[in-house]
Amino acid sequence: MHAVSAIIIFFFSIFGLSWIRKRVIKNRKTAKINLEISERDSYLKQPLDNISSFESSEFIFSLTSIPSRFSHLIQVVDSLLNQVMPAKEIHLNLAQSDTSILPETIRSYLESNGVSIFAFDDLGPAKKLIPTLQRTEMPVICVDDDLIYKQTLTYHLMFQHKKYPNNVIASRTHRITKDKNGQINPYAKWKKQYSETDGPSPDLFATSGAGTLFKKEFFHKDVFDMKLYNELAFYCDDLWWYFQAIRNGVVVRRIPGGWPLDFIPGTQEQGLWRTGNKERNEIILQNLLKRYGKPF
Repeated sequence: MHAVSAIIIFFFSIFGLSWIRKRVIKNRKTAKINLEISERDSYLKQPLDNISSFESSEFIFSLTSIPSRFSHLIQVVDSLLNQVMPAKEIHLNLAQSDTSILPETIRSYLESNGVSIFAFDDLGPAKKLIPTLQRTEMPVICVDDDLIYKQTLTYHLMFQHKKYPNNVIASRTHRITKDKNGQINPYAKWKKQYSETDGPSPDLFATSGAGTLFKKEFFHKDVFDMKLYNELAFYCDDLWWYFQAIRNGVVVRRIPGGWPLDFIPGTQEQGLWRTGNKERNEIILQNLLKRYGKPF
């Protein structure tokens, strides 16, 4: 009898403690997520156990990448796969000329984890969204290839989408400002990372790569006119999304709470901001204002 007890104790010490440890880790993880939700957004009353009632899989993650960031794609995708509300699909849209450069080890990892890889003519940053919008009627959550995303991002975006189904939903926004004569200020004078109000409002401007929910129906049909995009707004996709949405009467709603950017080290050397967008934003903003007039 003592021998049997000893055996039971031995196996429990090995397997029982391991099981308890896993349960503790899981419980801590769940508690951390719930704490993050409660601290960021007191409006989120629905517990994580009821996520299925949001039709949680009915959206697509969409992103693009460039060769200098291919080595970071696994980190980005892992953070997308680790969402408490998972996407139905993940679409990676690459320039045709870049697909052969994607290392086979990375391609294999992505595809084995359900990432669909598509090749297109180089549309610049617009290819992170446009090709996916053309393929689906579902909400598309646009993300960048240089950030790690919090596990609750999609939960927040979809929660707001259910409440405001006719608005672009953004995790991060700027506020568009005007001068004393009512004219739109230069981009440099907008209020960046704005969090004083959540909208929906025409003066909220979504920075899409931080995690922004779009639908095809939100946009004016010109959003798919790539010749026009190349002429007016190439490289500055966020300005293009903004003007084509507001032309269709669709404005931005911001997720309440703070959403700081968690950049992957080593990804910013080739970022659009450091390679010309600081100057291009002002030129392209003027292009779009001349073409379409004041947005509000």
